[in-house]
Amino acid sequence: LPPMFGPALASLRLTTGLTPSELATIPSILNFGAVFGGLLGGVVFDLERVRCSLPGAHVVLVLGLLATSVVNALTPMASTMAFMAFLTLILGIFNGLFRAGANCLILRVHGEAAAPYMQMLHLFGGMGRLLAPL
Repeated sequence: LPPMFGPALASLRLTTGLTPSELATIPSILNFGAVFGGLLGGVVFDLERVRCSLPGAHVVLVLGLLATSVVNALTPMASTMAFMAFLTLILGIFNGLFRAGANCLILRVHGEAAAPYMQMLHLFGGMGRLLAPL
């Protein structure tokens, strides 16, 4: 769940007019999109044209970040649950795609030397996700 959604759920409820039970489905939709985006990223970054090369991967990452910024700008304008679910799903897909691409580029640039840093990155990311709700 991106950090913007946690504290913003109360104001998002007022802005969009959605009920708390409707907003409670947003994290699930976002995480489903992130899983799908990670799988999609694995396929995209394994394509011969992209192949986790620096120019090809950067283009995909920049397009993903642009799409994420557009979705984030449209989120407060969502007045129906269907539109909010669609935006959240798209946001999750591009977040998963971005994470897969970033991990791919880190491994491409640093090779075997990146292994302990990648493990620590994901360890502390997981610990933060676990402890953040407390």
